[in-house]
Amino acid sequence: MIVVKVSISGANQFQKTLNSTHAEVNKKCQQALNRTLQRSRTQMTNAVGEKLNLRKKTIRDLVSIQRATKATGLIGKLSVRNKAVPLIEYRAKQNRKGVSFKVFHNRPRQLIKHAFIYSDRRARLTVFKREPGARRLKIKPLYGTTVMHVARDRLNAVKSFAAEFLVTEIKRLLALT
Repeated sequence: MIVVKVSISGANQFQKTLNSTHAEVNKKCQQALNRTLQRSRTQMTNAVGEKLNLRKKTIRDLVSIQRATKATGLIGKLSVRNKAVPLIEYRAKQNRKGVSFKVFHNRPRQLIKHAFIYSDRRARLTVFKREPGARRLKIKPLYGTTVMHVARDRLNAVKSFAAEFLVTEIKRLLALT
């Protein structure tokens, strides 16, 4: 799991310079932090979506945020889960030879011979392949690459975006006071 922590330190200095109460400054900083987390999630989803051949909803479900609240203070988290994505999500198609799919945008479609698409026990379409030498019902579902492996490459870009956006968002919100 990849976790990006975004936090604000020095809220007391904001309070002194603005002549505002501690609760008002904390509220504005939490709003800025939560908006930064939402925008960072969008940036991460778009960055991974440029590389992988997945729907953005599938990527967004694997990228979660933990919002800043009164209980957590001025700390928020953006995390990417290391969950295997079913091969059917990579726009898999069944043909006479097997199942073709495309994981990365810049690479051609790949073919797994003797694989097939069938609904699993929960009535979801899944790509299966029979285990070699098995007689009956020895099939296993197939999975593609995880979102976390691609997100790891884009992590520094998202961190720098979050830092810049947080500063501008705090300036915008505290100027309204």
